[in-house]
Amino acid sequence: MFPGQGAQRPGMAMELHRAEPSFRRHLDHCADLLAPRLGLDLRRALEPGGDPAALDATALAQPALFAVEYALAQLWMERGVRPAAIPPIGPSPRGMRARASGSRRP
Repeated sequence: MFPGQGAQRPGMAMELHRAEPSFRRHLDHCADLLAPRLGLDLRRALEPGGDPAALDATALAQPALFAVEYALAQLWMERGVRPAAIPPIGPSPRGMRARASGSRRP
C-alpha cells in the first residue's frame, strides 16, 4: 500500500536514490518528465535540508509521492516482487500510482 499526501518530507528516498541505480533511474526519469510542468527539478525539492513547506503544497506533494512510489515499485518488480493487487484506498491518487506500477484492482 502506498502512503497518501502528508507522508512526504525533504530527504525522503534520497538515500535510496544514492544507493540503488534502478531506483535512481526511475526517479530521475519521473523528475525529468515533471520538470517542465513543475518549473523545478523534483530531486532538489526532495534533498535533505529542503524546505518542508514547499512539499506541503499539493502541486508538488502529489508529483513527489508519485515519483518516489513509482520508482520504489519498479525497484521491487525488478527484484521479482510483483503485486497481485494494490487497492486504491482513500482520497489521494494512490490508485493511479498502483496502476502505473503494473497492479490491478482487487
